[in-house]
Amino acid sequence: VKDGSIHCAGNGFGFLRYDREVSDFIYHVEFKMSKGCNSGIGIRYDKFTGKAETRPSYAGYEIQLLDDAGKAPHKGGTAALYRYVAPTKNTVKPAGKWNTIEIECRGSRIKITLNGEVVQDVDQSKIDEIKNKPLKGSVCVQNHGKAIEFKNLRLKLLDETPSK
Repeated sequence: VKDGSIHCAGNGFGFLRYDREVSDFIYHVEFKMSKGCNSGIGIRYDKFTGKAETRPSYAGYEIQLLDDAGKAPHKGGTAALYRYVAPTKNTVKPAGKWNTIEIECRGSRIKITLNGEVVQDVDQSKIDEIKNKPLKGSVCVQNHGKAIEFKNLRLKLLDETPSK
């Protein structure tokens, strides 16, 4: 951590995970990528054990973060439910600029807002390829290629019942 940001050098593969499972939430993350960056945000997955099938992108979802400003949206691009659902548009800013993403999960609905624009609003129960994905699990930020910074990570739990 430096100057209030989490700095990832991009020299490996790793996850910074919230320490318990959540179901309905809003996850706010600000990020700044370096040129050529490949990173992501994991949601609704079980704990990563090192095996490929436990990665967020397989066991749950990875919201892709990629240095692809100005390119057409696709299933592997920024704000995609990586490998499953492309965003409606690509609103990511170029490398070196701060971006803001909010991921809202309520039941089977996943809504992603990137830099103030809704780019995903899907009901996973209506999409054959993802209808059986979990409705709860861990959340994390991850990096595995080039440097990225994260700041102002805020997780608002929507499924909590007040304690008495």
